[in-house]
Amino acid sequence: MAGALGYHSTDPDRGARLCFHLKPGSYDTAGLIEVLEQMKVFYHGERVVLVWDGLSAHWSRAMRAWAAEQDWITL
Repeated sequence: MAGALGYHSTDPDRGARLCFHLKPGSYDTAGLIEVLEQMKVFYHGERVVLVWDGLSAHWSRAMRAWAAEQDWITL
């Protein structure tokens, strides 16, 4: 499972929104990028700060290249 818990920085009274994705097996970089693209839609393109752990797919060259092209997400 991949998931994100988001809070509105401009309106904290709106509360948290949980976005998650279920998939059999494990995630690779391509799979995580697909999840992040869905997250962008879920959060309506709002700015997102994402805290990753040390999973290699989180820090791969392809992930860093993809993230560098995004203006809505900070890893």
